[in-house]
Amino acid sequence: MQIGNVIERCKRDSATEDSIVGRLMQAFISSASFNLIDTVQSLSREAASAFLKDYAQKERWRTALRQCIKGADSAGMSQEEIISVMEMVTECLFGATIEIKKCILDKDHYIAALAKSLAGYDGSEETARISRILEHVLQLLYDTLCGMPEFSKVCASVLKENVEQTRKLDDQVKELQDEISEQQSAEAFLKNLPAVSYNTNSMPFAYNYSKLKDICGREEEIKRINDFLIQENGRFRFCVVTGPAGIGKSKLVFYIACQFRQRKGWLVRKLDAKPLGELCNKKNWDIKSNALLIVDYADEQEQLPELLSNLSRLGEMGNKIRLILIARESAVPSGYGGQEMIYPQWYSQITREDYAIDAHLLQDGFMELGGLSRKECERLHTAFAEKHLRQQVSEIDRINVNALLEKEVEYGNQLVRPLYALFVIDQYYRNPDIQTWDIASLRQHIYLRDWKRWKLRICGKRVKKEGLFAALTELLVYATVFDGWISSTTLPEPLQEDCRIVSLSSKLYAEDKKKEWFRVLTGRTELKNSTPILPRLTPDMVGEYYALKRLSLLDDETLTAWAGLMASQLEECKEFLIRAIQDYGNEPDLLDTLIKLFDRMIGKIGPSTGMKTFPALLEELVQNYRGSESDYVYESMVATVSRYVEDNKTTNVYAAELALLLHENRPHSGMTNKIAHLEYVENLHEKWPNSSKITSTYISFLGDIAASEIGSHDPGYASPYIKKIKNMEKLVDSQDRMIQKAFVPVLIKMIDRAYSIQDWNRATFFENRFLKKIMEHCPDALALDFIDQFDAVIVTLAIQHSRLAKSSAVNQIGQVEEILRNEIDFFKQVIESDTTPSNNFVWTYIGKLARITKNLFIHECTTEAKTLCSYMLDEMKKTYNAGKNGIISWRVRRVMETFCDFQNADIPNNTREECLLWLKHIL
Repeated sequence: MQIGNVIERCKRDSATEDSIVGRLMQAFISSASFNLIDTVQSLSREAASAFLKDYAQKERWRTALRQCIKGADSAGMSQEEIISVMEMVTECLFGATIEIKKCILDKDHYIAALAKSLAGYDGSEETARISRILEHVLQLLYDTLCGMPEFSKVCASVLKENVEQTRKLDDQVKELQDEISEQQSAEAFLKNLPAVSYNTNSMPFAYNYSKLKDICGREEEIKRINDFLIQENGRFRFCVVTGPAGIGKSKLVFYIACQFRQRKGWLVRKLDAKPLGELCNKKNWDIKSNALLIVDYADEQEQLPELLSNLSRLGEMGNKIRLILIARESAVPSGYGGQEMIYPQWYSQITREDYAIDAHLLQDGFMELGGLSRKECERLHTAFAEKHLRQQVSEIDRINVNALLEKEVEYGNQLVRPLYALFVIDQYYRNPDIQTWDIASLRQHIYLRDWKRWKLRICGKRVKKEGLFAALTELLVYATVFDGWISSTTLPEPLQEDCRIVSLSSKLYAEDKKKEWFRVLTGRTELKNSTPILPRLTPDMVGEYYALKRLSLLDDETLTAWAGLMASQLEECKEFLIRAIQDYGNEPDLLDTLIKLFDRMIGKIGPSTGMKTFPALLEELVQNYRGSESDYVYESMVATVSRYVEDNKTTNVYAAELALLLHENRPHSGMTNKIAHLEYVENLHEKWPNSSKITSTYISFLGDIAASEIGSHDPGYASPYIKKIKNMEKLVDSQDRMIQKAFVPVLIKMIDRAYSIQDWNRATFFENRFLKKIMEHCPDALALDFIDQFDAVIVTLAIQHSRLAKSSAVNQIGQVEEILRNEIDFFKQVIESDTTPSNNFVWTYIGKLARITKNLFIHECTTEAKTLCSYMLDEMKKTYNAGKNGIISWRVRRVMETFCDFQNADIPNNTREECLLWLKHIL
């Protein structure tokens, strides 16, 4: 009975297992997504099912299945548990979708992910076990399916389809990449910009001297720029052409640009503000020809640093890219001679943000244009008179023109500004009896003459077109201020009616192309997006004068309307206003017009427009003015700026920074005035703590007052100003150079003051917690400031040493000597931290070394003096040998000669002898 029951049970279990195995096969087949593969036509569900059922009857498959289930779980499992697990697995598979295509393409990853999904994600041990079992079972079923002959056809079809889809996807990706590359291509963008050319017919007035294409007196500059473009090595290089208004900067650069475009096949383009900004976004600089890019008014272009940074990081492979920047402010030689240059603030700001840029500046890359000599003016005289004015030049003409130039339009070093030379030549031939002109009357005469001639051209001898002339006059001023007017644009009052008149007249007289003023009226010689525009008056100084002169004649109501128009389009007229301030910011009549415009613009500057630009214009206005602070123009200007500051300093950080400019110009002598000014700046600092300009000003004034407080109170030092300086320790790690530069002089002053009253602890605190931390990451310019001032600290300690020695304070002398050695080491450390020092840096530190050494001998700090003297002599020798026969070598000799002065008995004889022997050797 017992044996029979066991046999019966085994049969029943076997049947149950076979049933479950069959159901499992059915589940797998029913869940397999063969229908997702279009190429699977030879493999039917029935054939697959029959194959798997037949294969499942074999003992080895059943055994493999048991091993699969047990292998997924390390614990021993009974027959009932195996059957139970099979049922769970079967239930999981029923209703699931198994995508055979994904199995073929990425079997292991797909099966593992599918098993986890079918088992669920509740994180329990049972679910994890089912997931492992499902993964093994699916792998086994898939391997079994792979034994079918038809399955190989499925695999081939899937792979073929996948390859085809991949190829199509690759083609789409390539097309997209080509499209993106085209959009990011600098070459395609540049080719769409208008080519550089002379515009000789678009200007209405006789001062349009662009008809004179000759360049007189610039042979050396032309050669330098040609060499820079052709011979200079490296893929990207740039230079800067500088000089005051009317000196011929643009004329020279565009003359060369046209030559390169016409004769040498270069891609030559001028970059204004908008294309400059768009070009910064271009990633593909694979230009098939050499490129010359020109940026006028470089000091006013906010996007220029980004473009320079991008170009500076291009590889050296590829055609040349040359950039010429045109600006007014130039680099100047430093006070130390040699080749050391001090660059203008606009350029220093660019390179301060990205050091890589400076490496691509052409050596001696700032080319400053000067005026013309007498002989060069004679050549200009002949060319302009004969080619443009159609006049034969006689000897008496030469004498008369030279006399006018010599008396009235001198421009430094007996040189003449070319633009004014042209004015004189032009006026002489139109008024041969002229004897003398001053610049103001010369401009006024040309203005009135050209205005009358232009009116005659538009109106004729009758007055029937005077309305058109008046309207076109106003729009010409608009075009000059806003760099052009599109004839289809209707502007708000006061120009709405003018737009209508000119637009109607343009259409009415469109066929009358023989009229001299046709091109001016229709703007046919200058296009913007294929639309005719009215171009601005040039050259700059003259265009600015004409525009400001016309604006100065307007009544208050009309001028207010103009101010509203300019406030609403401030970015578009910014360049005009900056140039006008630079050229006419000291001429009372025109400056008065600018002040009135700004005063009326104040209430019209919106919160999102002009937040930075408008205060920058006001700052330019104040800084450019050179008149007396007591005259009415200055008072009017300050009143306007003050009104804007008071209205906006709590809502606009740039207005708050402008407030500093006004406040710093006021007297601050006496502690009361200093404290009042500090409180004003402190309020701004509390409102705008992230403004480095305000913070650095606050540090300077606070530090100055705190330094004066050291030693002036009881030993507890209850001064709130010293406490405030201590609370600014968190700013020591700032990487902002303005803040670093503000800290150094006030800290040195405080440390020096503390040492002078033997307050060792406070001096050490400010040195270790502030100054040394700043010097760890200071730039060269800041190290120069340190070297220039820190010698006072060492000399103060030497004086303290001498006083203590005389008072026999032996206990304190040792402390002073230790501090003195530390300060000398600190001084030497800063010197040695600059591995490539500038001439300024070397010039300063060798002089300071000699001064400190001599003072150590004078105040009988003998040990420290001898040690530093040895170091000084080594530095002098090294510096002399590195710059032999140069300005620095001369500096070394002069320093050593002064140090060894025989009249100074403080230097020991053996030390003086050693120095003199070396001097004798080099001389």
